[in-house]
Amino acid sequence: MTLPATEPTSSAPTEPTPRPQKAGGFQGFLDWFWCGTAIARARAAEPRLSDEQRELLRRARLAHELADRLFEPIEPLRHGATTAIAAELCQQSLYWSLLASLPEPGRPPPAELWTKSEAALRSAAGREQAADPELLSRYTSFIDLSDLPEEQQNARAALLRRTASGLLASIDAPKRAVQRVQMQRGLRLLLALVVLVALVALGVRMVPEPRNLALDKPWSLSSRQFDCDPKAGKCGGASTKIFFHTQEENGPWIEYDLGARTRFSRMVVRNRSDYGERAVPLVVEVSNDRKAYKQIAWQRETFSVWTPHFETQQAQFVRLRVPRKTFLHLEAVEIYR
Repeated sequence: MTLPATEPTSSAPTEPTPRPQKAGGFQGFLDWFWCGTAIARARAAEPRLSDEQRELLRRARLAHELADRLFEPIEPLRHGATTAIAAELCQQSLYWSLLASLPEPGRPPPAELWTKSEAALRSAAGREQAADPELLSRYTSFIDLSDLPEEQQNARAALLRRTASGLLASIDAPKRAVQRVQMQRGLRLLLALVVLVALVALGVRMVPEPRNLALDKPWSLSSRQFDCDPKAGKCGGASTKIFFHTQEENGPWIEYDLGARTRFSRMVVRNRSDYGERAVPLVVEVSNDRKAYKQIAWQRETFSVWTPHFETQQAQFVRLRVPRKTFLHLEAVEIYR
C-alpha cells in the first residue's frame, strides 16, 4: 500500500540498487512458477502502517462506502436529494486518507490539508477537472455546497467522489499488486493440477489391464454332476451363474492347466451366491507333475469373493479343493501374476 505524498520531499542521491540476477534452469523455472521473487518484491513495496494509520484508512473507506450508498440509494429517500451529504462524506474520506499519509502525526484543518495535498488530489482525480480551485484551494462544507445550484452541486459531488475513489485506489495499489501475483500463482497451480490429472488419466488408460492367466485355459473336475451354461445363467435346471458342478464326494476339486510353468501371486475366486457354505474350507494347491501338490492358500470362512495373495509361485497346475465331503461349484476362478 503506497500512501500518496502530501508534499514534495528531497533526498541525497543514492547508488542505484542492483537488479537481482535471475536464476536459470530448473531453479529459475520453479521461481517463475511459484512467483516467489515477484511476491517478495510486491510485499516489499507495501508500506508498514501504524495502528493510527490503519484506523484513519478505515474511516476513509467507511465514509466512501456510505457516500456510494447515498449517490446510488436502493430506494429514493423521502426528503429529497442527498448530493450535499454524499459530497461531505467524500470530503471526509479524502481528509482521512490524506491524514494517514502525513509524515508526522497531527490534525490540520481540512483547508490546510487540501492545500498541502494538491499533487495527490490532482493525481487521484485523474482528469483536467482536478484543477478546480474549489477542490484544491479551500474546504467547502455541506452547508456551502447545499446553497449552490443543483448543476454545480452535482458536478462538484461527482468530482469529489471520483477523487476519493482514486485516492483510495492509489493507496491500495501495492496490496492489489500482491494479490495479482498471488492470483497468478494460483492460476499456475490450477493449470499444473489440470495437466497432472490429465496425465494421470492418460497413464491409467495406457497401463494394460492385468491378464487373467486362467482365461481360456483347460480345466478338469474331480466329477461332474451337471453341465452348466453360465452365459445363460443355468445349471442343472437352476438359475445360477456357476460354470461347473461336481457330485457330492470327498475332496471335490477343480484344476487348471496353465500349459507350462507360470509365475503368479494372487487369485480371485467368486463363490456361488447361494449354497456358498459348500465351498469351505477351500484350499489352493499347485503342482508341476499332478503328483506332488503344495498348499499355498486356505479359506476357512464362508465367502462371496475371495482374493488370496501369496508368495510368487511358478507352477503349471492350480487346483482348488474342499477337503471334506460336499459339492463344489463356483462362479469364477481368476489367476494373476
